[in-house]
Amino acid sequence: MIDLTKLPLSITSFSEFCERNKIYVDKTDLVAKLAQFDAPIFLSR
Repeated sequence: MIDLTKLPLSITSFSEFCERNKIYVDKTDLVAKLAQFDAPIFLSR
């Protein structure tokens, strides 16, 4: 089970993720796949 307290809120620097022992998820490959669609896509942060 994932410890949801490790999910960051308002952290903007990678070094701060490391210092606070937070979880970082890189979704770059998913964005590249979305770019292949020929339709408008809304991405929310």
